[in-house]
Amino acid sequence: IGNDSSSPESADGTVIDGFEVVEPGPIEGDGRGLGVTESSDVVIQNNEFEGFRTQISLDFAGDGVEDITIQDNVFADVGEGDAEEGTAVGSTENVDGLDILNNEFVNNRNDIGTADSTTDVTIDGNDFTAGDSDFYVTVRADGLDAQDVIDANTFDPDAVVNPDVLGDNDLIAVEGGDLAPVVNTDERTGFTEIQSAVDAANEGDTIEVAEGTYEESVEIDVEGLTLEAAEDA
Repeated sequence: IGNDSSSPESADGTVIDGFEVVEPGPIEGDGRGLGVTESSDVVIQNNEFEGFRTQISLDFAGDGVEDITIQDNVFADVGEGDAEEGTAVGSTENVDGLDILNNEFVNNRNDIGTADSTTDVTIDGNDFTAGDSDFYVTVRADGLDAQDVIDANTFDPDAVVNPDVLGDNDLIAVEGGDLAPVVNTDERTGFTEIQSAVDAANEGDTIEVAEGTYEESVEIDVEGLTLEAAEDA
């Protein structure tokens, strides 16, 4: 959508509604399903996406993407086959105004990726099912709060905020998965190490630890902390 040539032309006001967008041939998690560049007021709704490395690529090879609404779509099987990575909605650099509403995300390597330069983002009313993945959303966009995203959407398995994996940014991870086997049940945060969870804990918090081997020494200096094995550990 839009023209990313040396003389870009916009496709402002475009609506993409009711299509099946499927990676050709066997699903191998390669290529892009739909790209948007140099356009604003674009609505992508009621579509079904399957396969690809990126199903909707915003800021595709260009700038000037504004006020994008992505609603009531189904995104499935991103990054299948040999790719082992990919994002349903990605390449969001420099996008100003992005509403991702009431979509269904199923079995994707990464459902939504936001960038430091993405602004005015709303992620609300979506249904996320992790499949083989260990995380749902990368939260880098200015003003986007990871806990607010968890509260405004549905996740299966449950989601927690991992504040460590992305450095200064947050990752919405699968509770008890490889990126959040250690969970502070009061703060709804997840960690890969017990000590990191202890260091971030508040007085009286409870930390649950999933089954596994943790090669670390743990020092507890938080009053009233409960450290316990997860129920299925």
